[in-house]
Amino acid sequence: MIRFEDLSQYLLKPPGGGIPAFSVGLGAAERLQLAWYGIPEAEHAADRIEGAWRQSLASVGSAEVAILGVPSDTGAGIRRGAAYGPRAVRTALLDIPEFRAALGSGKVIDLGDVYCNPHLLEDQMLSETQIRKCQEAMYPQAMLTMRHQLPVSPLTQTKAILEAFKREYPDVRLFVIGGDHSVAWPVSQVLAAAYPAKLGIVQPDAHTDLLEQRLGVDYCFGTWSFHANRLIGAGGRMVQLGTRVSGQNREHWESRTGVRQYWPAELVGREAHEVIDEIIAGLKRAGVEQLYFSNDVDGTDESEISATGTPALEGIGSDFFLELIPRLGQEFELVAADVMEVAPDLGPTPEATRQTCALAAKYAWASMQAMGA
Repeated sequence: MIRFEDLSQYLLKPPGGGIPAFSVGLGAAERLQLAWYGIPEAEHAADRIEGAWRQSLASVGSAEVAILGVPSDTGAGIRRGAAYGPRAVRTALLDIPEFRAALGSGKVIDLGDVYCNPHLLEDQMLSETQIRKCQEAMYPQAMLTMRHQLPVSPLTQTKAILEAFKREYPDVRLFVIGGDHSVAWPVSQVLAAAYPAKLGIVQPDAHTDLLEQRLGVDYCFGTWSFHANRLIGAGGRMVQLGTRVSGQNREHWESRTGVRQYWPAELVGREAHEVIDEIIAGLKRAGVEQLYFSNDVDGTDESEISATGTPALEGIGSDFFLELIPRLGQEFELVAADVMEVAPDLGPTPEATRQTCALAAKYAWASMQAMGA
């Protein structure tokens, strides 16, 4: 087994630096990194950023929450752009003074970004020859014996990183910033192994993501929930909120998968606390003790969040989710959370993009607070 420290040398980059760009976007990443670590602009900024990031990683064991960015949208199948979500959400997080204090105190540590090859998704989709070619190109500095053990695709890299991290730092909670929603699949794999038969997943999402495969692809943004639900034992351990864009009705999905869905239309006229109590009671009946909150932002109504790949009207308002998140942290051991599918370049106006990113950051900080930050 490869240690987290060794994997971080090759699979991770400083926060915001996981997109392999050689011209476009380099300045944006550096601006975020300087602000993230409070480094004044100066010569040799890259070295100073690298040093500050590595120094923070050395104290990750004492953190309450560790952030991981996964700037991959290869698992999307409609409009791309969520690869820039981790950078945009972090930038918006810096506007929240309480978050900046938690980051400065070490309660929150940023592991950085998975260094994503934008042409790949999951290693099982590649031939052995292609994997070797990518290993040679992506990790030229690694010794040959190490290089040929390293995964090359974003989902497989994320799983390897989180497996090693969870093994070495089991008490640190995880907050993941995507990326398209396929990123939740490796997170689910690692958590299901760590908490067998006790893990639940709560998923705000306009879509079910419950296809067994999509165009012959097992793991992508439209299938991850199907596989994750199986992995955690089904039986009501997965709850979906805001479902409203589907070729089938709620009864179809619930009877076929055992997933409990709350479509927005059925929540009209109901008090938020009543619905939240019902969700919590259902998860407890299913034996859930640990929880993963996987937040596709299109579960929120398009009037509040539109800078995403597949926005949809008639969704649930943000006030509901901001009431839900702390309750989940009170009632369960919230071991991981995320914000997925923020695509800043897809906002219809600059103001709509700012609104989306600000609300995604608010969701992120609420989730981290619910995990103890």
